[in-house]
Amino acid sequence: SNAVTASSQSNPGGAVKLTVPTLTGTDTEDGTYNGTSLTNTVKITSLAVGGTLYYNNVLVTLNQVISNYDPSKLTVDPNNGITSLSFTYSHVDANSALSTPATVTMPFSNTPPTTSDITNASVASNQATAVAISDPIGADVDGTVVSYKITTLASSGTLYKSDGTTPVLLNEVLTVAEANGLTFKPVGNSNATVTFKLAAIDNQGAEDATPATFEIPIT
Repeated sequence: SNAVTASSQSNPGGAVKLTVPTLTGTDTEDGTYNGTSLTNTVKITSLAVGGTLYYNNVLVTLNQVISNYDPSKLTVDPNNGITSLSFTYSHVDANSALSTPATVTMPFSNTPPTTSDITNASVASNQATAVAISDPIGADVDGTVVSYKITTLASSGTLYKSDGTTPVLLNEVLTVAEANGLTFKPVGNSNATVTFKLAAIDNQGAEDATPATFEIPIT
């Protein structure tokens, strides 16, 4: 059996199944296992580390023997956030002998998170103290959002942490809990819309390259 390393691809996240590369090999008696003849027999000698294998949409079990192997039916659902998964397999020849197990490796690139634009509820211009604002919204298809970066400060007024007295700094990275606790205090009495920008960061350190705009109408 031949070892296989697939081309790197994005981890789709969720319950999306990807087709496993075709399993091939050779045998001194059987000849070439091209994987496409639909006559080969393969045995899954170890389950996927970093994902879940399926054959014909049915969960694959350890040491499962697949007769008349069809490469289009062997799929894997990679775990969210993983950068590589692997499993091993063997071919079974006409005499029921097993080949030395070979490893299938499927590497994945990280997909950066996204951040949604938000329009907060109106805030009165004469606020004496900082008021709570809406939680930011970030999403990550192949992992989790673990923090937010403040890429521009408020165009007017001041952003504070949850205590209402600690100002947020430009390019400061906040945990999700800190970002959910942001407060804001307007300055002056003019009616306007205050904006700032922030970007989600995922559990692999990737940052949204297109920060979201957070709007706060002042009345």
